[in-house]
Amino acid sequence: MQPTTPCRSRPAAMITAITVALGLLCCQKQTPEQKLAQEMEAVGSWLATLQMAGEKWSVNSVPGAFVRTSAEAAARAFEKAEEAAAESDAGPEARESFRQVIAAGKMESGRLRRAVEANDRSAALSIAGRLKGLQARFDALRERCERSSP
Repeated sequence: MQPTTPCRSRPAAMITAITVALGLLCCQKQTPEQKLAQEMEAVGSWLATLQMAGEKWSVNSVPGAFVRTSAEAAARAFEKAEEAAAESDAGPEARESFRQVIAAGKMESGRLRRAVEANDRSAALSIAGRLKGLQARFDALRERCERSSP
């Protein structure tokens, strides 16, 4: 007869504890600002993508078609983000702040596309710099919203 050891039940207990903890984390109530910040993630990704595309195109490392396609896709994503911000229950300050970043991103996206069409690499590099600034502004806003208390 083999003695039973308490070690055999520890993995099951650990798995149960982890499952419960994850369940509690998933069920935590988010503030409207936290939800809005989460919905705006695509904006941050597109700002970074456009910045990289502008920088790379300015030194002839990516084709113009890539930048144009990226700018067009970003514009569509920015439109959806504007709608999400307008429909959000977040406070007016958070909604307006995101709206301003989105509007500026749309404007710079169009400028980048036009710079590529005009084969103006120095303008593309300048636009990439402004996109970097927008990205920093977006990150600060997102962090501020994510820290809001439920």
